[in-house]
Amino acid sequence: MLEILEKAMSLSEEIDGCIKQDDWSKAEKLQLERDKVLALLPQTELPSDKNDLAKINQLSLTVKEMAKSQRENSEKRKEILLREIKNNNKSKKMKAAYQSS
Repeated sequence: MLEILEKAMSLSEEIDGCIKQDDWSKAEKLQLERDKVLALLPQTELPSDKNDLAKINQLSLTVKEMAKSQRENSEKRKEILLREIKNNNKSKKMKAAYQSS
């Protein structure tokens, strides 16, 4: 289980890097990969070692917070893109109206 969460953490860090570089295509691919990795968690057993359990707990919380932050960044990016599309469409309509006059 610890290995799975460490892999998810590594992917989350890569996703953050992609977001900072504005590479949304790669970020999306990495998110899908992370989702596949996290889907393995229910099939694994919890370790009995208290230190491992503490690490698992901390990694789980960190990955969860990173995913939440990444979703928020994605939503902000989506809003920006929608606004740009809307403005572009408005400009096209104004240009078309001006040219037809």
